[in-house]
Amino acid sequence: MNEVSLSTLNEEIEKVRPEVTAAILARKQGPTYIRRSRSEDEVQILHEICRRKWEQAVQSGKIKYLSEREIFYALD
Repeated sequence: MNEVSLSTLNEEIEKVRPEVTAAILARKQGPTYIRRSRSEDEVQILHEICRRKWEQAVQSGKIKYLSEREIFYALD
């Protein structure tokens, strides 16, 4: 086993850092998105949309309650 001083290790890391950084950036796929928090109104509207879609699925028979804690959801 070889002994390496901390300063030598840091020097080696600094030598390859640009190559590693470039490789990581080149591997990144797709755009990066910055998420913003939703406003209270937007959250309430989205909840209402989800509730209505759920109720429509129940009425159309896509969702069936098998028991109190178990449901069946038919995927199309």
